[in-house]
Amino acid sequence: MEAVYHYTARSDGGIVVAGTMRASSRGAAVAQLRGRRLFVTSLDDEVNVRGKAKALFKLASSQRRTRAAFFRALAVLVGAGTTLRRALAVSIEQCKDARFAEALRAAAADVDGGTALSDAMSRRPAEFSATIVAMVRAGELGGVLEDVLDRCATMLEREGELRRRVTAALTYPALVMTVSAGLVVFLLVATVPSLSSMFAQLHASLPLSTRLMIGASQLLRAPEAPLAAITMCACMVGITMLARRIGMRGLWLDKSMLKLPIIGRIRSSAATATFARTVGTLLQCGVAITESVRTAADVVGSEAYRHAILGVERLLSEGTAFAPALRYVGTFDPLCVGLAAVGEESGSLDGMLLRAAEHYESDVSASLATITSVIEPVMIAALGSVVGLIVASIIIPLYAAIGNIR
Repeated sequence: MEAVYHYTARSDGGIVVAGTMRASSRGAAVAQLRGRRLFVTSLDDEVNVRGKAKALFKLASSQRRTRAAFFRALAVLVGAGTTLRRALAVSIEQCKDARFAEALRAAAADVDGGTALSDAMSRRPAEFSATIVAMVRAGELGGVLEDVLDRCATMLEREGELRRRVTAALTYPALVMTVSAGLVVFLLVATVPSLSSMFAQLHASLPLSTRLMIGASQLLRAPEAPLAAITMCACMVGITMLARRIGMRGLWLDKSMLKLPIIGRIRSSAATATFARTVGTLLQCGVAITESVRTAADVVGSEAYRHAILGVERLLSEGTAFAPALRYVGTFDPLCVGLAAVGEESGSLDGMLLRAAEHYESDVSASLATITSVIEPVMIAALGSVVGLIVASIIIPLYAAIGNIR
C-alpha cells in the first residue's frame, strides 16, 4: 500500500524544494527524487510525528486560486494544440507558488517518463484532490481533456469563492473576540494587581465579583499560567484531530454539531453543496455515478455526510436509483432529493445537481450574512458587559473604602 511522504530536497543549482508525494516505500520515494536529480535532505512518512507536523504547518495546501489559474492556462494551451509536456512546462514557468511549481515539476517528470497526467497527479495528494484526479482521468479516457481541465478550473474557482465568503463573514467576529479577550487579560494582569494591593491596605470589604476578579488576576500572573495555556491549546487541538480521525465518536460529534440552530444549517448546506457540485461535475466529465459518489465522500468535509454518502454508494452498487438512495439514508435535504429525482427522470442529473449546489451555496452565503448582522451587536454588548463588570468590581469597593476613611 502506498504512503504519503513529505520531502525536502536540493537541486543541482542549490535550490531547496519541498513537497509531497505518494510512493510504495521510502526507497521508492528516494529513487523517484534522485531520478529528478534532487538530493534528498529530509523524507518523512505522514504517519510519524514529523510528517504530521509538516502536513499541518509546513506543507499547507496551496491556494485554490493558484490551482484554478494553472488548470485554466493548461486548458487553453491544450486547446491550442500544444503538447501536454510543453503546456506543463509553460504553466510551471508562470506559476509563482514555489511549492505548487515543485508539484508540477514532479508531475511533468512523471509524464515525460510515460505516466498519464491523472496518475502523476494522484501521486501528489496534497496538491491534487481525488476529485481533480478523477476528472482528469475521465478526460483522458474520453478524449476531452481540454473541457475537463476548464471544468476543474471552474470548480476550484467556485469552491474558492465559497471559502472566501465564509472567511470574510467570520473574520470580523474573530477579530472582535480576539481584541476583547486581549483587553480583558490586560486589565486582569496589568491593572487589577495594583488595585488589589491598595484594597488590602485599606482593609476594604470586597464583593464577590471583586474577589473573583482578583483570583483570576492571580491565576493569570502565576508562573505556570503560560505553560497551562499552551497545554490546554495542545489538548484542544489533539482532541479535535482525534475526533476527526476516529469512527463513531467523530460521527457522533459531527451529528451533534449539525443539530445546532444556525451553525448546523450552515454545515449541512455547505456539505450538500460540496457533494452536489462534486458529483455533478464528475458526471459531466463522464465519470460513473458510483465512482463520483465515492469521490465526493472524501471531500465533503463532514463525517455525518461522509457516512451517509458511503451508504448511498452501497445502495447504488446494489441497484438502487440515485434519488431513492439519497432519500433512504435520510441525511440529505428534501429539496436536494427532489432535484435529484427530477434530474434522473429528465436525464439531466448532472445539471440538476449543479443547480442544487448553487442553491445551497447561496443559502450558506445568506446564513453567514445573517450571522454577521446579528453577532456584531451581541459581541459589542457582551464586551461592554464584561468591561462594565470589571469597572464596577473596582469602583464599588473603592467607594466603600473611601467612605470608611471619612
